[in-house]
Amino acid sequence: MTEAQLIQNYVRVRVTPARIMIEVKVEEPQDEDGDVPFSRWSLAAALPKLSLATAVERARMMAVADRRYFRTCDDCGDRLPLAQIISYDDGTEHCQDCAKEAGGEE
Repeated sequence: MTEAQLIQNYVRVRVTPARIMIEVKVEEPQDEDGDVPFSRWSLAAALPKLSLATAVERARMMAVADRRYFRTCDDCGDRLPLAQIISYDDGTEHCQDCAKEAGGEE
């Protein structure tokens, strides 16, 4: 996924009377049927209500760069939500497609 697609699909801006909240959609790993059991919105940043649009956009981009929410596959280089990445004991991280191709799926 491109950074723009990640922002569009996984990052939202919620405005409250006092703050601008940047939230990231966090999903559980897919089950065997390919269904996502559940997802929730996690607060990534809170900005003052009077923040400029550039500050809001920067916070959205920083959320996509945050390793708590997104990781990059060591094989294909795609940045994906954490639930779609498999971390191995040797420190490598692979997307589910690359792990299947390598035959090393957990």
